Amino acid sequence: SLLFYTCIFFFQYFTHTHQRRAEDIFQCEEEGALQNANPEKVSARAKKRGSSQLGTLGAGNHYCEIQVVDKIFDQSAASAMNLTPDQIVIMVHSGSRGLGHQIATDSILTIDSDTACTDTTSVPNRELSCTRIQSEAGQSYLQAMACAGNFAWANRTYLHHLIRQAFAQVFTTTPDDLDMHLVYDVSHNIAKVEQHTVDGYPRTLLVHRKGATRSFPPFHPAVPVRQCSRSLRSAAPTHVCVLLVFLPRLRMHVLHSSQVAYQSVGQPVLVGGSMGTNSFVMVGTDTAMAETFGTTCHGAGRAVSRHSSHSLVHHDELVQRLQGQGVTVCTACPKALVEEAPEVYKDVSEVVQVCHDAGLSKLVARTRPLVVIKG
Repeated sequence: SLLFYTCIFFFQYFTHTHQRRAEDIFQCEEEGALQNANPEKVSARAKKRGSSQLGTLGAGNHYCEIQVVDKIFDQSAASAMNLTPDQIVIMVHSGSRGLGHQIATDSILTIDSDTACTDTTSVPNRELSCTRIQSEAGQSYLQAMACAGNFAWANRTYLHHLIRQAFAQVFTTTPDDLDMHLVYDVSHNIAKVEQHTVDGYPRTLLVHRKGATRSFPPFHPAVPVRQCSRSLRSAAPTHVCVLLVFLPRLRMHVLHSSQVAYQSVGQPVLVGGSMGTNSFVMVGTDTAMAETFGTTCHGAGRAVSRHSSHSLVHHDELVQRLQGQGVTVCTACPKALVEEAPEVYKDVSEVVQVCHDAGLSKLVARTRPLVVIKG
């Protein structure tokens, strides 16, 4: 249990030990802590799996990318995030690791044996198992899932710290002097209780975003308002992505001149690409709130299964091709690298354009990968 109480208050700990910027907490969805988390609903096995994985990327499509901003679509929103052309940014995609996976496994077993939802029809896959929200099994799952969400935020916060330390070491300076600030941290596999309008009436709903991400519009109460500090350094902004920005000192005077806030432009939406392809920064919209419960895409989605990718892509050829594009790849699992090749995913540029044209999210900036670190 201590592990999860630690995760819930992880942000406060990092503030007091100067390992996290104080303003980062306001740049995280839910300020990095779901309040309905109950560690008693998490199995000992799940806790054990998570205990050694704090501050790790994980395998699959999780990554840490050093990117460069190569196009601005919306200058106003980009300015609110302090994104400028040719700027170096770091995008991180990681989650609750084995802890979250074990919570899901445990919950599926529990729900399979649950008799509270007697009218549940058979499902073609055990991972589609379901139960009523207000049932004992349903409430236990939501409380355990909230623990996984808090662990994921804590995990990414520690990754932010390690990234800042690594850059400071390379440039023989301090993290503060580098001015690396959090733009936003948003989830894309989570279920949360939210208020939405349905048929003209306010309703309390459990919104399940699987392979999707939150896209709240300007002036929504959950969109952060960033207060500029009196000091020049603290005036800079902060970030399932996560996006960290690297701000050259010579630009800092611009940030001191005005009080910028996401309230006026909408919640940042981070859409990661695949190795060798662009990623995108977008903002939420009123259309998304009205039509998709404040939801948009979080990535392109796979076009080829992981198994089939091994017969389609060869590791050495993939690495050489990426190097030819100016992309350096580092991975702890070379065999799994082909499963994340650009050609096994749909075209992320087309996906974000469709969401932009449909009004579900609005394009702000495009980034290009320089260095890809895979777990």
